[in-house]
Amino acid sequence: MIEIINKFIQGGIMTVFSVKEVLEMAVQTEKLGAEFYTNMAARFGGNEEFRKLFEMLAEQEREHENIFHSIMEKMGSSYQMPENWGEAAKYLRAIVESEFFLGDGKVLPNFEHLKTADDVINYAITFEKVTLLF
Repeated sequence: MIEIINKFIQGGIMTVFSVKEVLEMAVQTEKLGAEFYTNMAARFGGNEEFRKLFEMLAEQEREHENIFHSIMEKMGSSYQMPENWGEAAKYLRAIVESEFFLGDGKVLPNFEHLKTADDVINYAITFEKVTLLF
């Protein structure tokens, strides 16, 4: 995870994308975060307090996604979207997934190691910190 943080601090991946692409990556990050919290709400559904917490966090991620969509819409007149933006959005989601979610050493390599709600909360805090740097 430190490698990811250092990559962004040193001007890695973010130096090669437009504002529109960065916003799309933010949208995809929020979507994936909402999926994570929704999965954790289901996983810990037996504990109402944790279920409600994870549902609330998932809802906040969806709200953030909507904010980024709104910013993108406002940019619409000043930034012409490429004809193949749907394909570009898929590509950017793949970048976000590979940077944060998939593989060893990633923020969310898999959920099996998250045994308790405390594990999930600690992991979620780390995830939020890393995505803020993104």
